Amino acid sequence: MKRLLALTLVLLLAACGGPSQPEYHVGTEGVVLSFAHDTPPREVYEDSRIPVLLEVSNLGAWDVRFEDIVVNLTGDPFYVAVQNARMPKDQQPYALDPVLYGKQPGYPEGEFITIQPNVTILNVTGPREQPRTQLFATICYPYATVLGTTVCVDSNAYNQNEQRQVCSATTLTYRSQGAPVAVVSIENRPAPIRVSQSGGRGYVDVVQPTFIVHVENLGTGRVLQPIPDAYSERLAVCGGHITTENLNKIEINATLSGIQLDCQPWPIELRDDKGYTTCVVPPSETSALSPSNYLGALKLTLSYMYQDSTSADISILRRGYVGDWDDYTIPERDDHPGFIEGEAKCEYCQRNPSDSRCDWPDNVNQSRYFQCVCGKEECRDKAPDGECIFGTTWCPGSNYCCVR
Repeated sequence: MKRLLALTLVLLLAACGGPSQPEYHVGTEGVVLSFAHDTPPREVYEDSRIPVLLEVSNLGAWDVRFEDIVVNLTGDPFYVAVQNARMPKDQQPYALDPVLYGKQPGYPEGEFITIQPNVTILNVTGPREQPRTQLFATICYPYATVLGTTVCVDSNAYNQNEQRQVCSATTLTYRSQGAPVAVVSIENRPAPIRVSQSGGRGYVDVVQPTFIVHVENLGTGRVLQPIPDAYSERLAVCGGHITTENLNKIEINATLSGIQLDCQPWPIELRDDKGYTTCVVPPSETSALSPSNYLGALKLTLSYMYQDSTSADISILRRGYVGDWDDYTIPERDDHPGFIEGEAKCEYCQRNPSDSRCDWPDNVNQSRYFQCVCGKEECRDKAPDGECIFGTTWCPGSNYCCVR
């Protein structure tokens, strides 16, 4: 009776499933770039510096080092001048942690940062009253797709073993793995191979596990090439230096229960965003496999450089009469307590907490990127979690220093 009750309890727990664990290897996005906080404004004046914030969000399941992320912001040079638009390692918003984390228990929605390039609208020449132009933002980064799954290692594909088998080879399909490139299906096709025996003792038939892996670019950007080892070469790829033989190609690493598989073609070449490769257990390992079917752990890792882009439309307003400004000068920013060396104290002190001019609170989470972007009510809500700092000396105007 006790055994029956125990078994019943186990079955009930299995049915309920217990506390479910979040699944992070889902979705078709990697590192995503977007214009943040309603910037740039839809209408801007000529001869003016405009606010532009770019949000870089890792919405996939793979972590990326800041040094490997390159952001470029460009515009029509007739209308727009852009500075500080790139974000390699020497222009990180903060350097407390060198990694932009993907989805995981500590970051269930992935991690994001905000960068602020300098964008100036130039004087407009010619008779056009309100010309229109665009800002183009591009992001380039290395990424990986990881799929771990269970497959049937079918040594009885032709029913030569009449014993009942625990599984049989079937085709498996998938939707996404938390990355822009996904494994969409795996064809399990065990192949019979006739192998000669040593000593001239005839032949023996063995079944070689064979998996045809189909991959597809499901993201909004494009695959550039496999990831180079050298940092300088990764930056060069993001700058457009890609050879024809590497274009649209992905490297794959495949193992079956710890056995390294041979995959051909390698790397995988995408055509119209789709490609495939065939991965097999090497001959030296095939003969040592169990003669009976069993479930094995198949792990696939795809690695590639990826590029995506976004744009924003702006209209440029011509200036009318603005008066005589020749004899007027703006007071130095450091005269305001919300500035240090011409920069908002909020951003400056996060990067330089040891500066004697900073009194950065000990309870603030400095691994997040603070900016002068919050209002009073929002700051009040965020302050208990250490995500906003009350005080007019941290930011100029009516803004508060907070995490967005």
